[in-house]
Amino acid sequence: DTDFDTVDENTGNMEDDLATGFMDEEVLEQIVSGEKLHLLYLKMNTKIPITTEGVIIGRSSKQAQFIISGNGNVSRKHARVFMSGGEYFIENYQPPNGTFLNGLRLQNGEIEKIEKGSEIILAGEEFKVV
Repeated sequence: DTDFDTVDENTGNMEDDLATGFMDEEVLEQIVSGEKLHLLYLKMNTKIPITTEGVIIGRSSKQAQFIISGNGNVSRKHARVFMSGGEYFIENYQPPNGTFLNGLRLQNGEIEKIEKGSEIILAGEEFKVV
């Protein structure tokens, strides 16, 4: 095994061992600028960082990292917001009172991409991706 580039016999083009691919410009900009998105809980004006581990939102202090109290319609473990590959997502668990992304109800178990400006409602509790 060498560290030298090789020439493709058919095309004459240089080849190397590094794979290349294309990335969405917005995703690249977020990575380059280091911009990290947050979930803003509008009721309390609280910013929640979105990480690769993610944050589970719910009303149970045993099952969720971000607790919403005072709303019995929020499930113990309602939804999770996380980052993967420089993109951001919401994972809907199985809440009977629903999770809405930009006005559309998510199905149980559904994972959807979220972006800056996305609006999320969990059993009437409003969040915005900022």
